Amino acid sequence: MRSSPALPPACSGRSTSIAVAAVSAVALLGLTGTAAASSSGTALVQPGHRLVATARMTSVFPSDAWTVRDSSQATGRRVALPFPNCRVQVTDCRDVALLNRLDGFDVDPRLALTFDRAVDPAAVAAATTVTAVSGRGRSVGVDRVVYDAVSHTVYAHPARQLAPGATYRLTVGGGPAQLRHASSIFTTESATAGLLAMRRQLDDGSAYRAARIAVAARGLRVDRVVPAAGAVLSYTADMGPKGGLVTSPVNNTSFGAAGSYVFGSYLAPSWLDADSVIAQQPTAGRGPRVTGQARLPFVLIVPSGPARAGGWPVAVFGHGFTRSDADLFLAADFNASRGLATIATDVVGHGYGPRSSWTAVSSAGTRPYPGLRPRRRPEPRRDDHFD
Repeated sequence: MRSSPALPPACSGRSTSIAVAAVSAVALLGLTGTAAASSSGTALVQPGHRLVATARMTSVFPSDAWTVRDSSQATGRRVALPFPNCRVQVTDCRDVALLNRLDGFDVDPRLALTFDRAVDPAAVAAATTVTAVSGRGRSVGVDRVVYDAVSHTVYAHPARQLAPGATYRLTVGGGPAQLRHASSIFTTESATAGLLAMRRQLDDGSAYRAARIAVAARGLRVDRVVPAAGAVLSYTADMGPKGGLVTSPVNNTSFGAAGSYVFGSYLAPSWLDADSVIAQQPTAGRGPRVTGQARLPFVLIVPSGPARAGGWPVAVFGHGFTRSDADLFLAADFNASRGLATIATDVVGHGYGPRSSWTAVSSAGTRPYPGLRPRRRPEPRRDDHFD
């Protein structure tokens, strides 16, 4: 049976589509009815807090009790957490609405085990296991244990990341302290279903057709090739109307093994909506929908020496949060020394504005290369011929 995603009652306004799939700590704590756990990374064992064999677990998270059956999801389930008072807790309500679009719980879930009296968290952790019931996975213990003495809640994580799209049994009981047995069944989310679906759309060409990108327009457009030997790079960042243009040298450790630096762009399908996020779709379907096209920049570092038969193998570099593709010049030296070309682009929401530019100073003189920053919204569809 297919169930429609629940929407928050009494919440006005537009909810932001989910960008990452994770069960938030705020929602988890509110649902388990426990007070906030200590921010310490170690168990808080209070004097006199000994495990009592008759201690009874009153709440456990996660559990498929907080899901509903949904045939449109790859796991056959969808999270269905209860909503708080949406007239008062508007933000929390919208968070829950996003979580309720997921097809399972996080692959590194925060376990919450609440008891009716004080317990020894170390003993509880020793008596806790997470065992695969279906799908890939194996039994694991727990670590990263935190104890909230006020609510008698033990928080922990599985000792290893769980498999996506699998069913697990969380069991607490036995052990040296002979704790009462309790358990719950929960399903992990398919996690990468959306990414895999987008890759299939690229591989079969359907994404390009939906974005109206002609066959001739697919691939890299090279604007400049700069010999790496003796080149000194600087980057002028367009910081917007208030920040203006800011020029700074590019830290570069790749020159020893690099043969050339290549600057250009490519036309790509875009799945971003007006809020620059990819709208969550049921995971059993074709995946996210193409919304248009966008021209994105790239920087490529090619190794020195002759290319091997068939060309250089290429590694894709992903920069960190708040960073840009300029970090490629600090990361590609190892690859270049081993015959690997490395290419980078800017992650959505990163990089700088359209007036940004690269400048290379070498024995041939100073040569500026106009920046090719990605347009953050899809470009209008064109009427090119396409296959």
